[in-house]
Amino acid sequence: MTFAHCLDAVEAEVFGLALQIGTGCGAHVPCYAQAGFSDIIIVQPNPEHSADLAAMAARYDQVQVINAALGKGDDKIPFNLLNFPEFSTLKDPEGLSALLPGIRVVDRVLVNTVSVADVCAILPAPNSDKTDVLIIDAPGSEVDIFDALFAEQNLERFGYLAVRCPRELYFEGALTGAGLVQHLAARDFVLLDCDSREDPDWPVYFFRLDVSAVESRKAKKKAAILQADLERANTSNKVARDAHAAALAEVTAQRDAVRQERTKLQADLEEAVVTGKSAQEAHDTALSDLRNQRDSIQSKLDEASKTVQAAETALKTQRSDLALALRMQTIARNDQQELQSRYNDLRIQKKQLEQLLVKLTQKLGSAADHLRLMAAPEDVPVEYDAEDILTAAVIEPKATRSAKAAPRRPRKPAKQRASK
Repeated sequence: MTFAHCLDAVEAEVFGLALQIGTGCGAHVPCYAQAGFSDIIIVQPNPEHSADLAAMAARYDQVQVINAALGKGDDKIPFNLLNFPEFSTLKDPEGLSALLPGIRVVDRVLVNTVSVADVCAILPAPNSDKTDVLIIDAPGSEVDIFDALFAEQNLERFGYLAVRCPRELYFEGALTGAGLVQHLAARDFVLLDCDSREDPDWPVYFFRLDVSAVESRKAKKKAAILQADLERANTSNKVARDAHAAALAEVTAQRDAVRQERTKLQADLEEAVVTGKSAQEAHDTALSDLRNQRDSIQSKLDEASKTVQAAETALKTQRSDLALALRMQTIARNDQQELQSRYNDLRIQKKQLEQLLVKLTQKLGSAADHLRLMAAPEDVPVEYDAEDILTAAVIEPKATRSAKAAPRRPRKPAKQRASK
């Protein structure tokens, strides 16, 4: 059974993706196209087949070719070209040469690499109505490819696997056909057939994905995850219960303490209420007394204000009267000073007059006697005293002067005036 014969076993399937890694010259591409694959992606590193694969890609629209080896994707690695092209490999062929004399390396070239993640990124999305097939023809690298796809969680999308693998161990680190069957069985792939018609030592193994085993494994994995989650949850619940019990005990103690504190506070509150009532009554009484005192003080203040106003009015009046009295006193003092000055002047004048009067009296006495002798008739004696002469000279000078012109009236004798 070749790769094409493997597809005949599932001819009733509707195919979607055919991913072939290490395809050789692409001789099986027409079979894939005829089988109805909607996408054919070929990843192969052999530069001798690039031209043939480019022609295949030009012939079939659904074919895409990646000329690179699976690797890190950012470097180049050596590819061993053997004199039997179907055995060309990335692995060291020393073991193959020892088992199969005559096989030798004719050339070693550096080829580009592409990572499995980059390949998976360009794959079309899985379609549950179509079957995807993976074909591996990479001597010595089969297990590496399967493990890389499994790690990217893309191995289970393929319903069938077709792998060309030797029955004997030809490459270091690789598996024999029997080992490959066991390895894929652990990945839930069941062996359907082994075709050794083309090469009994290098047959083609055809596997089918055991969907029920996959679901069972997923269920077991999910159950294990759930069991682990349950155990963690139980552990967390136990821890939570213990913490809850401790917290409950603490809360209970706090509640009891709060109750005691509340009881104490209630008693204190009642006592405070009683004290507050007494204080309120005392406050009301004191407030009433203060209000009475305030009213009394206000009344006294009003009376005092009235008294102050009256006093201010009286003070203004007194100030006015005092100012007037001061002015009158000033005027009186000035008048007194003036009168005192006039009085002093009059005293001086009086004194001078008295002195003058004394002198005049003496002179007038003599003059009176002389005048009496001259003016009196011989038979009538006329008497003049000094006072009449002084009066006539000082007080009535004009009358005296007039009297000189008028007839003189006879004066009474001095004895008669003295009797009067």
